[in-house]
Amino acid sequence: DEAQNVSPTNYLSWTYDTVDPTVELTTETLDPFNLAAAPWVVTATFSEPVTNFTDKSVEVVKGTVTVQPVGADLKVWTLSIRPTEEGEVTVRIPENKVADWAGNLNMASEETLKRVYDNTPPEATLTSATTPFNASACPWVVTVEFDEAVTNFTKDSVLVENGSWTVEKSD
Repeated sequence: DEAQNVSPTNYLSWTYDTVDPTVELTTETLDPFNLAAAPWVVTATFSEPVTNFTDKSVEVVKGTVTVQPVGADLKVWTLSIRPTEEGEVTVRIPENKVADWAGNLNMASEETLKRVYDNTPPEATLTSATTPFNASACPWVVTVEFDEAVTNFTKDSVLVENGSWTVEKSD
């Protein structure tokens, strides 16, 4: 200026971002699962922070979803999946549903996570070829057949009155 004041040098810089965010889906939920009171929890981890990630950003078959961020960085999100019916439940994130700070739209999740939701208890059928029963002649053999595979079937799973019993597993 006329008073000989020197103007400081001003700089302007910016980052040019053209990279689309990627996303990875992971879960610790076993397959098949039965979580009547709790949801199937899936973690969505983006390669960079994203905006506008909502329930509508996620594609779920045979279920509903609630989306919540994990922390303030907006890279990791929790997806709570509640099955609406039994069978295979799937979750994926299609492309172009969310954006990074530069406006780049996301790539689709590479995987579609699948889990089988089974909320029906197994049914047991009891049969015996030993009739009429005579305890002094031989033991009474009762076969228990389930309509689906079961785990943890032990002596404590059956109530026997006026007798005792043992378990022999067969396929």
